[in-house]
Amino acid sequence: MSNPTTPEPSHDPSVSAGSSGRSPIEDLLDRLVCPMAHAPLRREGEWLVCTRCGPRFAIVDDIPNMIIEEATLPEGCADLRRLPCVLAGDARLD
Repeated sequence: MSNPTTPEPSHDPSVSAGSSGRSPIEDLLDRLVCPMAHAPLRREGEWLVCTRCGPRFAIVDDIPNMIIEEATLPEGCADLRRLPCVLAGDARLD
């Protein structure tokens, strides 16, 4: 039973949880980096994309899935070992 004085939580990404006027995912984006290259991420629709090596991390219900094994690899990259950051020796697969 909900309290009439307490608003229900919103799942609308356009509604901000804070006073910044930004959605929670936008605030989180300032702190997240690629788990492989440790490079900044950019948002493309419902994806976060590594600005260095290109894997795409799905955003589902405003929660980014940052598990590299579940990321969509960039076109032309057959597996994680072929990511530019791994080939350059800047990231390792353990």
